[in-house]
Amino acid sequence: MKKQSDKNMQIGMEWSNVTLSCAYDCLFTILRNVYNHNNQQWNERVNEANRFMNMLTTGWQSEDQVHEVTQDKIQKLLHILDPEAFTMGDGTDLFALCRIILLYNTYVLKHNYVCYECNDLFKSEDQIFAWWYLNSTKPSQISKLLKTEWEDKIHHRYRCTSCNGQIIMTTHVNDQHPPNLSFSIGNINVKITASLSLKINQTSVKYRLCGVIYHGGFHFTAQLLDKAMNTYYYDGMTTGINCDYEGKFNSIENMYEAKGRSVSTLIYTTL
Repeated sequence: MKKQSDKNMQIGMEWSNVTLSCAYDCLFTILRNVYNHNNQQWNERVNEANRFMNMLTTGWQSEDQVHEVTQDKIQKLLHILDPEAFTMGDGTDLFALCRIILLYNTYVLKHNYVCYECNDLFKSEDQIFAWWYLNSTKPSQISKLLKTEWEDKIHHRYRCTSCNGQIIMTTHVNDQHPPNLSFSIGNINVKITASLSLKINQTSVKYRLCGVIYHGGFHFTAQLLDKAMNTYYYDGMTTGINCDYEGKFNSIENMYEAKGRSVSTLIYTTL
């Protein structure tokens, strides 16, 4: 019988106590695991999404590439762009990191503000990142929370400049749905499920859970999941490059906590 330790993966990154790289370690290791199992689809759908995804992919494709080197380059570039969210040694805003790494070169959502009376388009806004913050007062599926969020809504801040009519905000999801999604959750009422089915413009799109990021004690750790729903624990500070096999997803008693830290962000993918 195969020993549990034989199932471990060595795809993680060593944590840096100088730059406090744990947020990058966790997100990039989760994405690298997706890439390793689906590199052809990744190259077709993700590689050119933004410069940072391209940098990561180029690093993973090179046998000589030290992955921490690519990560350091990205961390320095992001620090220049936003030194408050992306510090060098004083922690990282994981939510901001997800937004910028899961940025796409076309819109993910398009919000149109339309007059209910005369149908004039008041304004249009594009969301180009595949990240959402979700909270719920009762146990709810992510798909249900998104459906509610994407429903047409009356916008009380604006009135039509042509007829003073009521403005309705409509939401359109891009038909070229993003292959990777991230959800930062506010409490355990947001259910963590192995798969997620979203209805995007009359088409049902299925995503699978590929990673969970945890936070506690000023440090991030992660669980990685493959297509067979094998689950691996990763902590760049203690496990280094190792991702330790934990068992099947449905055998994990509590996905909301991992070794004393609480869930922060979920990553889903179609790949």
